[in-house]
Amino acid sequence: LLEFLSPRKSVFRIPVYQRRYEWTEEQVDQFFYDIERLALNQQLQGHFMGTVVFVKSSFPGMGSDYIIIDGQQRITTAFLLLKALFDSIEDEHTCIDIQDSYFENQNVEDAYKYKLISVEEDRRDFINLLVHRQSDRPSKIQMNYKRLLYLIQHSQASSEEIYEALQKIRIVYIELEQGRKEENPQVIFESLNSTGLSLTESDLIRNYLLMNEQPEKQEHL
Repeated sequence: LLEFLSPRKSVFRIPVYQRRYEWTEEQVDQFFYDIERLALNQQLQGHFMGTVVFVKSSFPGMGSDYIIIDGQQRITTAFLLLKALFDSIEDEHTCIDIQDSYFENQNVEDAYKYKLISVEEDRRDFINLLVHRQSDRPSKIQMNYKRLLYLIQHSQASSEEIYEALQKIRIVYIELEQGRKEENPQVIFESLNSTGLSLTESDLIRNYLLMNEQPEKQEHL
């Protein structure tokens, strides 16, 4: 997971046709406990966290733009956990590593400064969290960050051990090629979301209308 999130000059974009970040305390706790279990049991070599599906494009300056089709809840929670660990770990070198690898891109346009580009309202909350450690309003971003901070502080594992365990989290990621008929992101998105919490009619309409447009056109529409 962290290898996927760490490349220089890369952004992970949640496109505007996706729903907002919606994980509850129950899902966040399970996410954390899976990682904590790795931290407390050194015999465990890893844990499979699920699948991420994305379309890869580029942005000015040879950067990579990963448009997340499926997996945004896990990816956003991973960034929130990294922020909570950043605020908990005392070792300066580890904090610098987290900051440089997972939060910000250097020498890029301002639009690509932060590696996680969520839908607009979540984006503002996440940037406020990175800059000020708090959002200017209640949100799932702020709520789950505080929950993860609490779990870290009350864990039997140290912050450093949890960070090391996070490096053992494994995912399967699937890259789709933009424009290939046999890899239609809309069809794959509907397939992946055919179980679990059903998409609303407005979700489906928004996805259908916007998914095949470029990110700038999506934002405009």
